[in-house]
Amino acid sequence: MPAILFTKLAILLQLMDIFVPPRVARNARWYSLATLIATNAVFFTTLGFLEIFQCVPREKIWHPTIPGRCIDINKTFVASSVINVVDDFIILIFPLVWTWKLQLKTRQKVGVSMVFATGFL
Repeated sequence: MPAILFTKLAILLQLMDIFVPPRVARNARWYSLATLIATNAVFFTTLGFLEIFQCVPREKIWHPTIPGRCIDINKTFVASSVINVVDDFIILIFPLVWTWKLQLKTRQKVGVSMVFATGFL
């Protein structure tokens, strides 16, 4: 989870560097990216704690016969997968939308969009 978090943070910070001009008042793009950064940080931190503390006592993770209780970690994995797909799609769409608002020739917009869309593969 830390690897996914820091990868997404690196991508979002790079998008902020590319699409949010320096020395300009914070705009919708800045707030959108800052919200995604904060949301990802909270989500992956929470998910990490859920995985670490999925059972009480923690030994029950390795020894299921020990008395205690556990959350259904499979449901957590499914929910996090859905959230990750939606988040990845948003991270893909933002630069594509912003690229088409640039003052470039259509051919250049297509080229730049294709560069950003390589993340879709």
